[in-house]
Amino acid sequence: MSRARGSLATLAAHSNASTYGTVPAAAGWNRLPFGSWDLSAEQPYEADDTLGFGRVPQEPNRGLVTAQGNVTVPVDVRNIGFWLKHLFGTLVTTGVPATGSFTFSANPADGATLTLNGVDWTFQDASPTHGETLIGGDLATTLASLAADLNGSSDTEISKCSYSASATVLTVTYKMPGTGGNAFTLAASSSPASNATPSAGTLTGGSGSPPYVHTFTPVANANPPDFAVEVGHPEVPRYFVCNGVMVNTLALTWGATQAKTAAQLGLMAQGEADYATSQAGTLTKLNMVRFNNFQGSISSGGNPLAEIESCSLTLDNSLDPDRVIRNDGRINGIDAGMMKASGSMVAKFASMDLYNTAAAGDPIDLSLKFTRSASQSLEVIIPAVYLPRTKRPIANEKAIRQTFNWMSADPGDSSPHVSAVLKNDVASY
Repeated sequence: MSRARGSLATLAAHSNASTYGTVPAAAGWNRLPFGSWDLSAEQPYEADDTLGFGRVPQEPNRGLVTAQGNVTVPVDVRNIGFWLKHLFGTLVTTGVPATGSFTFSANPADGATLTLNGVDWTFQDASPTHGETLIGGDLATTLASLAADLNGSSDTEISKCSYSASATVLTVTYKMPGTGGNAFTLAASSSPASNATPSAGTLTGGSGSPPYVHTFTPVANANPPDFAVEVGHPEVPRYFVCNGVMVNTLALTWGATQAKTAAQLGLMAQGEADYATSQAGTLTKLNMVRFNNFQGSISSGGNPLAEIESCSLTLDNSLDPDRVIRNDGRINGIDAGMMKASGSMVAKFASMDLYNTAAAGDPIDLSLKFTRSASQSLEVIIPAVYLPRTKRPIANEKAIRQTFNWMSADPGDSSPHVSAVLKNDVASY
């Protein structure tokens, strides 16, 4: 008789589009990669407290059925989309957004302009107002301010794009994927000299075909969808199917000293049944292409955050099991509470930037991203992050570090308080 081994175990899952807890038919199940798994149903015994039978204990009482556990999965280009769909609940899939850039050879002159879809944006050497950016002491400082100013603009044309800066380049990305952004125009003044060269007269590359952009946002006033999971041990053979599974938490880490990426998910389910044969039928498999930590980046206001050693992120659906009287001991359903985004960021103490932000109490935006290529990336966007004032302990002769245990809140506009954008070649989830 063969023994069950982790190397031969299979994990298959299928979204449920019917009543909560329904196990979908044996078609359309996805085979998913995983690193560890411990979701299973449990039903404990409780010792009986009856007296009158001397020193002989009576039959124990069976407790309620609970089905909770965790799964660790690789953060990969394709399969992570299944888990994000069931964490957030809302998914919009489109093509690729149009992009473009301005490459600067030197700091712009006072009064120089960039023209974005017909709207002039002016550089000033003193007292800038709306639609203007202060010229810094060097080009990198100017472009960092420019990206932050453009991202904060309320102009209807300027706000159609997002902006990021490097030492010499301002990158412009149309927010809506598809071909519409290809008509967004770019121009730069020569007198006064902007010293900027646009990549083209318009943004380019917007497409409704692969690669696809999947945008995940929290579902409003409703639960994320549940799903069924089958864990197979073909050498026994035995197949365990959990129904009514929902994602409670997802934890990710960006780290400068580790190689592989992994996501830890906390799951809840209604129950579990076992079978001698697979209930999943023929499985669909998406080849795994893993993100690596060296491909990670953390930015705010369109600019990379400096001296960040590591950053963790936890997304929590605050799931609440619905316990009512039933004759099977199982839960009746699961209700989602507030979706919370929080984390921890370890920064080497090299400037007062993060300290001053924390002391002022003003939120910043965070972009946490993995990028393999222009067509393969995962980005978590959090518009309003609050950093606490924190200690700067001196423990030894090495670099001094600060740990910011941050949390998110409503950004105060129509944008979601947290979202994830996955770019790959998968047409739908």
